[in-house]
Amino acid sequence: MNEQERLRVEKAVLNKVVGKGDISDVGHRFKNTPAEALNEAYAEANVTPPPAPVYKREWKSKVSSQTMVWERSSRVEFFEGLQVEVQRFGFDKIHETPFATYAEVKFKGEPNYIGLAFTAKVKEGRRILHAQKDVVTDVTDGNISVLRVFVDWQNGIPHCRAKHRDNINIIFLDPDGAHVVVLEISVTSRAGHFWVAIQELWAGQIARTTQAKATELDLTTLPLNGFAGLGIPVYPENNFPGANFLDNFKDQAPGIIRYAAEQGLIAPLSRCSRPPEWSPEMTPEAPKGWQVATVLWFNLVIGWGFVRLADGQNCFAHFNALIDEQGRTIASKGQFPFLEPMQQVTLRFREGDKGLQATAVRLL
Repeated sequence: MNEQERLRVEKAVLNKVVGKGDISDVGHRFKNTPAEALNEAYAEANVTPPPAPVYKREWKSKVSSQTMVWERSSRVEFFEGLQVEVQRFGFDKIHETPFATYAEVKFKGEPNYIGLAFTAKVKEGRRILHAQKDVVTDVTDGNISVLRVFVDWQNGIPHCRAKHRDNINIIFLDPDGAHVVVLEISVTSRAGHFWVAIQELWAGQIARTTQAKATELDLTTLPLNGFAGLGIPVYPENNFPGANFLDNFKDQAPGIIRYAAEQGLIAPLSRCSRPPEWSPEMTPEAPKGWQVATVLWFNLVIGWGFVRLADGQNCFAHFNALIDEQGRTIASKGQFPFLEPMQQVTLRFREGDKGLQATAVRLL
C-alpha cells in the first residue's frame, strides 16, 4: 500500500469511526467491532488492505520439579519465553494446548499460600508489562512481583479464588506495529487439586484514531490525549462475534492502551492488518437431546466462559458442567476442566435469570 492509498484508507476509517463533537469521559461506542470497521474502511477506500499476518503458535512447554517454562519458537521475534517457579512445592506433569499450558501443584498438608515467581524474556527494544487489576507497570528490567495466593481450607477442601489476587497478567509489547501478547498466570483449585496455568488471553495491535464522538457506531474506544485508542485482534479466536478488547478485558485493556499511547507505541488504525475471520470447524451432528455449540471464550481463572449455539444464541458454560461420556465431571476425575476457543462441544442447557446456562457440556 503506497502513501496515497494509506491516506484514502485513513480518511475512510475516520468517516466510519469518527463523528463530530467532543469526546466524553466514558469513551465512544461503535456499531461494529474493530475488525468490521476496518474492513468497511478498506472497502470504501477501494484499496487492498495489508494481508493478515500469519500467526501460527509454536509453543514449547517444559516442567521441572519447581519450574514451568513456556517458550515461543525463534520464528517469533520479540517474545522469547516465560518461566514460572512455584515456591516451596513442585509441579506434576505438564499439559499443553495451543492456547494454554497448565500443571498440577504437588503439596503436603494444608499450605496457607502458594507463591509464584516469574522470569520473562524479550528481544532488545521490546517491552514487558505487569498488570494486576487495573495497574499496569513496565517490568522490562525483570522486576516482576511475586504472586502469593492465599488458601482457605474448608473441611479439608482448598479454596483460593480471590478476584485480582489469584492471578496476574504479563504483557509482551513489540514497538514494531504496536503488537501485544497478553498472558494470564493463575493459581486455581478444582475439586481439591491446585493448578498453575498460563493462558494466552489476547494478541493484537494497539491502534488509534481521531478523538471525536462516534455516535453512529457501537464499539468502545478509550479517550486519550487528542485521539481514541482501541485493540485490533490478530488471531481468529480473538475475533469472535461481538469481540472487543476494551469490553472483554475491562480491567487490563485501558492500562495497556494508555501505556502504549504514552510511549508512542500505538499504530494508526489504517496501518493495522486486516484481522483474520472467526472460523470454527464445520458443526457435526449432535446426539439426540443435545445441541452442538462453538466455544467463544473460556477463562481459566474464573472457570467459565460462553459458547455459541447454531442459532446464534450465546450460552454460559461453567467448568462444573464439563463431563465425560459416563457423565462424571472432569474436575472430579482430578483433571483440569478447560474449553479451547473455537472448539466444538455438545451441550444441554436451561433458561436462567441471566440467559441460557449449560447444564452439561461434552467435548467433541
